[in-house]
Amino acid sequence: ATSGTVNFTNSTQMTRDSMFNLIGWHAAPSFHYYEWNFGDGSAVSNVVNPSHAFNTPGVYTVSLKSTIVGWSDTCYDIKKMQISVGLNVSADSLVNVTCNGLPDGSVVAAGSGGAGQYIYCLGGEVYFPITHFINLGAGTFTLHVIDSLGCSATTEFTINQPPAISFSVSMV
Repeated sequence: ATSGTVNFTNSTQMTRDSMFNLIGWHAAPSFHYYEWNFGDGSAVSNVVNPSHAFNTPGVYTVSLKSTIVGWSDTCYDIKKMQISVGLNVSADSLVNVTCNGLPDGSVVAAGSGGAGQYIYCLGGEVYFPITHFINLGAGTFTLHVIDSLGCSATTEFTINQPPAISFSVSMV
């Protein structure tokens, strides 16, 4: 993936009542209740629950500034978190089974985007920092990846096999 859109949910609990927060009275026009900085150099957003499209995969530090403008003071709090964008996994160097029923297929997992330091799994149960899966029989598999921030992605691939050798004997 070359980009990703992330939906953000603001769970800030603060008063927006104009009796306590002058932003609601429009007495403080240069202030906003919320200011989202997406960490990618784009303009900030003052939307309560914004969506943002990141153009490049990677790790971004997103911050939310919540502000109260009181009668005698201005209070604010800033919360930051890192997010992983554009995590992807592909099944590369696929090797099909060489003889019907023989488990000698293989695949190489390749993670990209996101937060790097990937761990991989076939089937979604046990993850390893290895990329080469061997001794695979014919079938369809789901390849999973998790990055260092705990985000995940999957892809499916199929290991094929040749038809079984068959013969028939006829009596003459």
